[in-house]
Amino acid sequence: MNVLISRTDRLGDLIQSLPALPGLRAHFPGDTIGFLIAKANAPVLTGHPAIDRVHFIEEVTADELRACGYEAAVVLWYDPRVVRVVKNAGIKRRVGPLSKLGSFFAFNEGVRQHRSASVKNEAEYNGDLIRTLCPEITLERPRIYNRGTDPMACLPDSYVLIAPQSRNSAPNIPEATYLWLGAAIASKGIPIVVSGTHSDPVCDKLAAECGNALNLCGRTTLEELIWVARRSLFVMAPSTGTLHLANALGRPILSFYPPAKVVSATRWAPFLHEGKIFSSPFECANKCTRDRSCNSRCMNFDIIGELDVEIDKLLHLGQVIVPVTK
Repeated sequence: MNVLISRTDRLGDLIQSLPALPGLRAHFPGDTIGFLIAKANAPVLTGHPAIDRVHFIEEVTADELRACGYEAAVVLWYDPRVVRVVKNAGIKRRVGPLSKLGSFFAFNEGVRQHRSASVKNEAEYNGDLIRTLCPEITLERPRIYNRGTDPMACLPDSYVLIAPQSRNSAPNIPEATYLWLGAAIASKGIPIVVSGTHSDPVCDKLAAECGNALNLCGRTTLEELIWVARRSLFVMAPSTGTLHLANALGRPILSFYPPAKVVSATRWAPFLHEGKIFSSPFECANKCTRDRSCNSRCMNFDIIGELDVEIDKLLHLGQVIVPVTK
């Protein structure tokens, strides 16, 4: 059966859709597996052995999909653009989550998931949709096979990557905590590389206050970020695409998650990760403000001593674990 999978939202969400791919390929070894994504996320799928074709939502046409002979489409995230092109392409089996009103008309094999309850990891919710085609599929840790592109930034031989920008995906830890963590890592003689999509006060302060820090904020493409993350000892980031990227590259992670269910580690932690994720012990409303800011104390972790021990563990782990396709 020729199958089209789609996940057209953010980087981390796309990575959380990869764990089912090896099982899907094993079940349909001689058939075509295509993936429909946002064009900006294309480097994540470069060289993936389970994927035959990649389509971009910004430019895909029904004729293009029809020519590939897809017999089933699994829409992992409801996107009206995807629904429209899949239906126009005449794909007979259309699987997707029954979440929006339009989804009840879009999918002839709709699945009720209640993702907002956040009782499973996002990778498992995605896997459940793909299991509609083959129930026996098991999930694996996501993998990115792209080796990336050298940013030519004079990277140290070994370093920790810190990516403090959350891009509003979830509440973030305070700036002071990032500065303490950066100083704690630097005090162990380990260089720091700071990364982000744009210049940011936290990035600038980390670079200024940690004498051995290299600030790459706003200076790397996704291809280059893959290169940088793959070679790090471990990656520290909030619940964001860079954290999932690190996990899929086989790097240990350090992160901090809020208690609200919709953005909790239960649902949004990188799937089958190595490293340490701290979940806030505090209580707060089970939703975040529109800009994902957190006005309570829920992200003020009082675990400084424990963090110092975890940093030592992660530095050792990063030296032992070989990155994916190093």
